[in-house]
Amino acid sequence: MEFKILNSSELQWELNFHPTEPWPEIIPVIACKWENGFKVIAGFDRMGQNHLPTIILARGPWITFNRYWQEIPLRPIERIRFENKVGIDIKGQHILAWPLEFQIYLDGRQIPLKNLHPLEYLQPWMGELVPVFLTSSFTASEVREIIELLCDLKLTGFTWEQVYVKENWLGHLKRIRFPKTYQADLTREEKVQEIPWPRGIRAKWERQGDTAGISIQTKVTTPLEWDRLRDVISRLEIKRDLWDL
Repeated sequence: MEFKILNSSELQWELNFHPTEPWPEIIPVIACKWENGFKVIAGFDRMGQNHLPTIILARGPWITFNRYWQEIPLRPIERIRFENKVGIDIKGQHILAWPLEFQIYLDGRQIPLKNLHPLEYLQPWMGELVPVFLTSSFTASEVREIIELLCDLKLTGFTWEQVYVKENWLGHLKRIRFPKTYQADLTREEKVQEIPWPRGIRAKWERQGDTAGISIQTKVTTPLEWDRLRDVISRLEIKRDLWDL
């Protein structure tokens, strides 16, 4: 092992898979001797900088790179980028066609890979879709739902101009994908809000895929509060026709 101060131009950066987390400032760049140069295996975000403190290992770069990053907990798309570098053939590589910034956006919301399969069919809308996501504040569940709805609508022949609106985009997608269900859910939500819920309870009609129902959110801090709340809720009258619309 050696320690050197090197410029970026003296290092080889082709193993850079763009890790999501920055390399700790107190740790030097780590590289391995390779032919007539030094191949970086960690500290990729320092690419382009000069006077870099660098630890040089006398080991094969590919084996060292693979062993080191296999032990690091990586996010789903981040791991796809890593495994693509080491030549592992895995499902989901179509996601790498999307801009890096968008990949990091999805990983930041911890979107499971199984919910990202529709992106393969949405690539023709990539130029329009990416800026919308990156400039919006959708939750993880909203991102998953939007991607699924967009895929369904595209496969049934809708154009981008038909599916995109600036205001209440998710509501618009639900309305054109499931027009009857969407209207019925709006009516149910109105009825849910008419119920005299106890103070401190937030209730709404919520749909997740094919299932829907009343979602109740509250906070109970003592057993006495729970007893009172349970008593009040048990006396609420929720008409069965709420589910029969």
